[in-house]
Amino acid sequence: MEAQKRLSRSGQSQRTFGCEFEWCVAFLWEDEVTPRSGGTAKLPPVIRVPKRIRDEIPSHAPKFKRHVYAFDYILLEIARTLDQNGLSVQTIGGPVSIKDLPQYQLAPFRGWKVKTDRTVQAPEEYPEFYWCPVEVTSPAELASDEAFGAVSKAIDLLTSKYWMRVNPSCGFHVHVGQGGHLLELRELRRVAGILWAADPLLACLHPPERRFNYWAQSIRERSILAHGAKADSYTTDEGDRTYHGLANVEKDLFQAVTAKAGEEIARTFSNLSLGDVLKGSSDTSYVCSRKRNGRRIFLPKYTMEDESRLKRVAEYGGDCAVLEPKVRSDPGVFYGVKELLSCQGWPVIPFLLEATRRPNYSFTAYTQNRLQNEYSRVRTVEFREAAGTMSGKWAATWARICVGIYDWAVHAPVDQYLAVLNNCDRAAKGGEYDVVDFLDQLGLSVESAIAEQRCNSQALWD
Repeated sequence: MEAQKRLSRSGQSQRTFGCEFEWCVAFLWEDEVTPRSGGTAKLPPVIRVPKRIRDEIPSHAPKFKRHVYAFDYILLEIARTLDQNGLSVQTIGGPVSIKDLPQYQLAPFRGWKVKTDRTVQAPEEYPEFYWCPVEVTSPAELASDEAFGAVSKAIDLLTSKYWMRVNPSCGFHVHVGQGGHLLELRELRRVAGILWAADPLLACLHPPERRFNYWAQSIRERSILAHGAKADSYTTDEGDRTYHGLANVEKDLFQAVTAKAGEEIARTFSNLSLGDVLKGSSDTSYVCSRKRNGRRIFLPKYTMEDESRLKRVAEYGGDCAVLEPKVRSDPGVFYGVKELLSCQGWPVIPFLLEATRRPNYSFTAYTQNRLQNEYSRVRTVEFREAAGTMSGKWAATWARICVGIYDWAVHAPVDQYLAVLNNCDRAAKGGEYDVVDFLDQLGLSVESAIAEQRCNSQALWD
């Protein structure tokens, strides 16, 4: 899109986002009879793959893998549908000079992309059909109504034309960044801090088994920060403590958070009154800016039996490795935020929030290895906890929420940032504050109303 071209040329850091969607797409060979499965009559037709493709399969190919040879045809069919409906598909462009770094960073994300994803498992229902594990990625776009509308349009288009399914192996990831630019360390610390604080609240918007998914492990429950790691314990692979992005702490905010974490302040960092900063909303319940349509959504508490069941659901036929151990008790909002705000370099944040392969909020783009590699192109924070979706409305809403959280965290005044931390802390202790209030307090009132409706109707699986 033209907006994306303007972003590359501007040389300014502007908020951008991109989405990754995972689905299972049904198909049959063109000469096969459609199975009489109950309930399929009202669904979109399955993709019919030409017989000639099957005839060209090598004779030595295992019978149970022969359908894999149809995948390229299916990917091309989906890409063609997107392109024909005004959603430009990524094409191989000309060389981009690394000297024009912002444009170089964005080059791989200029259009929609369609590929397979090996982590997506075939549905257990309808075994008489073949299933292609598909990942569709949107381009990196300036956050705008047009861009969010394109996401909604793409989902509704594909799910209405093809028979697609989601299951617990399917995810929906949102990348948020500033085009080809890195966030300043101050800003990255703030984003990490608010995601740590709100992690349990945001989980209420997603199916409960996502908390037990190997590819989206909770930073609040399973990261090394949750298990007691400290910011000053970070070292590089070379064993020293030199790293990219050195910056002083944001003194007013760090002072207040440290005090809330129960630690003494050695000296006064600024003229800002600590008492004024800490008032926030510590003694009064948050009042939503609009009339609530239901009860508050309290954080769930799972028994050992619940957790065992949800782990089995999350695995869904996959051969996943063992989850990182869950902390026995919640380390708390201010403990984690204090460590994140004290990080003296970009790589310390992904170090603290590491949880095996993929935490639910990933800062991998800011690791030492990525920053040292001049060819590394991802410059985003990745929101990974959302489950695969068939709803264009929810896809656009969640993308708006991710961008909104990121943007708010970067720009919020200290007193407002602390007020939200106080309320997240209240919620963790059983107080009257929930994810709907959280979104409302961040100024995401429309998204707050949609989230409330989603939770009240138990429409977490779509």
